[in-house]
Amino acid sequence: MANHDKGAQRESSKLKPERHSGLDEDQVMLRTFAAMCIPAIAVILAVGQRAFFNILTAVVAAIVCHAIIKVFESQDLAKLGETTYKTFYSPLVAGMIVGLCMVELSPYYITAIVSAVTMVVFKWGQEKYFGRKIINPAAGAKALVLLLITLMWFIPDNLAAGQLFYPEHLEYNLLSGEGFVAAMEFGEAMGFYGTEHLSIAESFFLWNRHGWMGGASPLLTVLSGILLAIWIKLKWKLTLSYMGSMIVLAVLLGAATGSPIILRIAFHAFTGSVIFLAFYMATEPQTTPATDMGQYVFGGLLAVLTMVGHLIGFYGSSFVALAILNPYSPYIDRIGLKIPFGKKERMFSPAEFSMAKVDTSSPVMDYDESKCIMCQRCVKACDEIQEKGILGLGDRGENIFTTAGLGERGFSECDGDGQCFELCPTGALTPKQEGHEIRKWEADTAARTTCTNCGTGCQLKAYLKDNELVRVESVDASPNEGALCIKGRFGHTYVNSDDRLTQALVRKEGNLVPVSWKEALREISNKFTEIKEEHGSEAIGGIASAVSTNEENYLFQKFMRVCLGTNNIDQSNRLCQTSSMIALEKAFGCGAMTNSVEELTEADCIFVAGSNTTAAHPVIARYIKEAVRENGAELIVLDPREIELVRWADHWLRPDIGTDTASINGLMNVILDNDWQDDKFIEARTEGFAELKESLSDYDPDRVEEMTGIPADELKKAAESFAKAERGSIVFASGITQHTSGTKNVLSLANLAMMTGNIGREGTGLNPLQGQNNAQGASDMGALPDRLTGYQSIDDPKDVCKFVNNWNKEIPTEPGLTKIEMIRSAAADELKGMFIMGDNTVMSDPNMMQTEMALDNLEFLVVADPFLTETAAKADVVLPAATFLEKEGTFTNTERRIQKVNKIREAPGKTRSDWEIISALAQKMGYKFKYSRPEEIMKEIADLTPIYNGITYDDIEEEGIQWPVQDDKSGTPILHQEEFMRGKGVFHAVEYEQYEEQPDEEYPLRLSTGRTLYQVRTGAMSRRSDVLSAKLDQPYVEVNPEDGEKYDLSDGEEVKVSTKLGQIQTEARITEKVPAGTIFVPIHFTESPANQLTDDTFDEDSGTPGIKQASCRIEKVSAEEKILSQ
Repeated sequence: MANHDKGAQRESSKLKPERHSGLDEDQVMLRTFAAMCIPAIAVILAVGQRAFFNILTAVVAAIVCHAIIKVFESQDLAKLGETTYKTFYSPLVAGMIVGLCMVELSPYYITAIVSAVTMVVFKWGQEKYFGRKIINPAAGAKALVLLLITLMWFIPDNLAAGQLFYPEHLEYNLLSGEGFVAAMEFGEAMGFYGTEHLSIAESFFLWNRHGWMGGASPLLTVLSGILLAIWIKLKWKLTLSYMGSMIVLAVLLGAATGSPIILRIAFHAFTGSVIFLAFYMATEPQTTPATDMGQYVFGGLLAVLTMVGHLIGFYGSSFVALAILNPYSPYIDRIGLKIPFGKKERMFSPAEFSMAKVDTSSPVMDYDESKCIMCQRCVKACDEIQEKGILGLGDRGENIFTTAGLGERGFSECDGDGQCFELCPTGALTPKQEGHEIRKWEADTAARTTCTNCGTGCQLKAYLKDNELVRVESVDASPNEGALCIKGRFGHTYVNSDDRLTQALVRKEGNLVPVSWKEALREISNKFTEIKEEHGSEAIGGIASAVSTNEENYLFQKFMRVCLGTNNIDQSNRLCQTSSMIALEKAFGCGAMTNSVEELTEADCIFVAGSNTTAAHPVIARYIKEAVRENGAELIVLDPREIELVRWADHWLRPDIGTDTASINGLMNVILDNDWQDDKFIEARTEGFAELKESLSDYDPDRVEEMTGIPADELKKAAESFAKAERGSIVFASGITQHTSGTKNVLSLANLAMMTGNIGREGTGLNPLQGQNNAQGASDMGALPDRLTGYQSIDDPKDVCKFVNNWNKEIPTEPGLTKIEMIRSAAADELKGMFIMGDNTVMSDPNMMQTEMALDNLEFLVVADPFLTETAAKADVVLPAATFLEKEGTFTNTERRIQKVNKIREAPGKTRSDWEIISALAQKMGYKFKYSRPEEIMKEIADLTPIYNGITYDDIEEEGIQWPVQDDKSGTPILHQEEFMRGKGVFHAVEYEQYEEQPDEEYPLRLSTGRTLYQVRTGAMSRRSDVLSAKLDQPYVEVNPEDGEKYDLSDGEEVKVSTKLGQIQTEARITEKVPAGTIFVPIHFTESPANQLTDDTFDEDSGTPGIKQASCRIEKVSAEEKILSQ
């Protein structure tokens, strides 16, 4: 061990980083103050009483403000365990800086105000951007003074401005000897820093009066800066390099122009802002390079820029030069550096030399303790932006460090959202990049766009290097307001994948072979035409994409209706949220989310039903957590599985799977029994309440407990919380909708919202969370068998006529087949051809065996996709499609927000965007789909779709617009404010019906399926992310400990899960997250596909299959089966 330490020390000594030699922060401040006393004494001797009292006023004001701040700051200490300065040394330095800068420029009260503002503003800045602790008020004083002195350039009184800028000098050519001497004579006559007829050389040693810090004696000021640099061992190399370079440049300039060299040195190196800069750089370790080479280069560059400023009359140009160079300090640090600096030894540690810890345990990021300055931005980001509170501080005093949970990041609850390293100012936290490890300013291209990994619609900024995605950052805009989840940050690197499709493929002799676009389009045109002529248009179906843009979905449904003459059009939202669309249309007149995501923070009570929000919509979950923690909102969770939000909940209602309608009806029964309903709202804005009230009499809490398993007392408490809340918000997702009773479940939630008056106000509403990024938009665009764009009915002659006139083509008016119906029709040999755009139907649709058989049974299948998915592998023609980074367009997120998608990356090979593919195919079939860019398609959409009401790309560029769009191009964040879109809201009496398939002797368990945090949908794209795969890349089944014991299963053991439709093998995870008698299987894994187990029986109202429930059994895998599966 000792030998290892010695070896490490020898390796570290090669870098020779500067250290504080064991000084703590207070000792550093005390020595800084002592060094500053040198020019202060000179100032007082030169100027007199006014200087003394100005300095004293500034110091006293700073100390008083510091004391007041500590009183308020102490209120946070108990909660956060943070520390602050116990002594007044730092404010002493801050006050001294202000005092020296204000020496005789202002009355005492002005000096006191400036000093106080310095402390307060810096405190606010630290709290907002860095953390609650006041790290160094002196640094804040310097920053503020820098700003104030810069502003003085514009003061017309040169004397008051400290002669930082002489406009008269522009009349002299300082590059000539004569011009320089003339300028100096003019300056002496005017009086440098206020002293008339005092030569530059004389002022080098002592000025009789001056305007700001350092004027008393440049020599003493520089010497005090050098003393301090040596005393606390800071960046004296930088100061030395800067001053030395200025002297060399002055000598060279003097020799070249024939002007007095001594005068040149005195003027350029020891007047103007040079004096202040020498001191500033000696005491500011965190804004300039850290390596020896970096300091020397930085000082030299600073001197060159300063000299350029001097030659045009800017004597304070060193401030501008410093502002220009500071952002490039890390880059300058890399010059000549072969070993990563700071890897072996702490850089600016207040402790004695010690080996710095580098935590590489996380698959997402690395933490290098040597670079950490304890600003706590990461802690606050985790705590206050992401609402997770995983990061904190460990140890105390000089040994303090940031920690995750109780140990290393890889073994904590950190889920890798990356907010911490995005805000880290020093590189102590860095992402584990896939591809180029670069800083963001080294990227070739960067642009803002919209995330595609769920329906939230987070705004992100993507960085590319050599056409590869290398970095993703959040954007401070609605709806994510600067937050991203791990999928949003790391889940898009599939665009770099080597197995992207880059050429069109056509099946020949049983194999897919590359062909030209011309041949592929000809093949598709010929085959679809043959099917139409032989079997009719209804023998063809199309599956649009909830991942593609609005423009592409619009063109897809137009192509199917105009070119192929069929309404057999659907998309994957049929599997998730069509139930909510149908139910909300019936109840409210509009089948979309009623409120905005960010309004969740304004709710007094939030009812989350069937939504694992932290896994499926992590950024939305953040708003729920903020409402609970910051605003005291009550949280009710209705879910049979113990999801993360249960830990935040006041009430957890844990029903048996498939009993949601009974559970919600039970809540309403309690509300009515206690007369907690909103009678005024019901009377004024709804109808059908009497019928509902009568139907609810059968759902008393005791009976509901028998139906659902929810304890009657807990049901009553939850009902009271929601009913008595001033603003109650309901959030739900596929746990409510993916049932054969999905529409009824949503109607029950609509009843609950109207009964309590929680519609049409901020912080209320009924809010379905869409699972895919453009599920809402695909429905808006008419990718449905019975709707045109904007939900205009296919059987309404007026609506149809508008489209016929625009498209110059008659379209069918009979509703087509839904997604599930198309698969059944293909299996029955009725549907002959299909066009699937960006949908992995084999992995997403229930009853996988039937789906595969149906696709195999087709005469002709076309798939457009970026990858050769399980579905594309069955196609007769595969078209290489662009990803979202490679095209322009729009998405519409779960809150109805129309958002811009920007092209950032060039598509690989011969890949095309979906809109280009559809346009080319339509033209090949003889139809005029001539669009040169997506914006033209959006214009057509906006003209035909009332809820989009003429919007343009310019209208949505920044924040997007929530439809319905008003005439003034404003959006509608809250629906149904004055009245429902159908007039009055309608209550529906909904009865609970037990799911037809119940556990029995052969299949004694209930099966539930769903999403996880670390993968997306069928995994076709997200499993190509190294980071996401490092977090989760193996299928599993969650089993309750009671069931594990009952069936003799161990954690991690290979097991077999079976239903009447199929079976899978996977790993068992023994956990209490699932109740006894229930197991859970995630949907992302092709090697253990959950949809091989689920039935395609669907909700008659919406066509949504009941894939959240099936009866199953679980058993050990025999030795023979293990061998066969390998």
